[in-house]
Amino acid sequence: MEQKLFQAVFFIMDTRKTALEKAFELARSGTCLHFPEVIQKLKGENYEVSQIVGPALKKQLCQIIQEAKQSS
Repeated sequence: MEQKLFQAVFFIMDTRKTALEKAFELARSGTCLHFPEVIQKLKGENYEVSQIVGPALKKQLCQIIQEAKQSS
């Protein structure tokens, strides 16, 4: 019984996106109007946001957010 539970939990953990993948997904989705909203939503979904740092990454995400706003 414990082995099956472990396998199920491992499968769920293994299929979850990383915080970085989820940040790009949120930026592309058009649901976030600004970079801080991406961070807020990540935290709300219990993602660790410590890897979502740095001016180059922030600039890239902001650009994607702007493109998503323009296409919607």
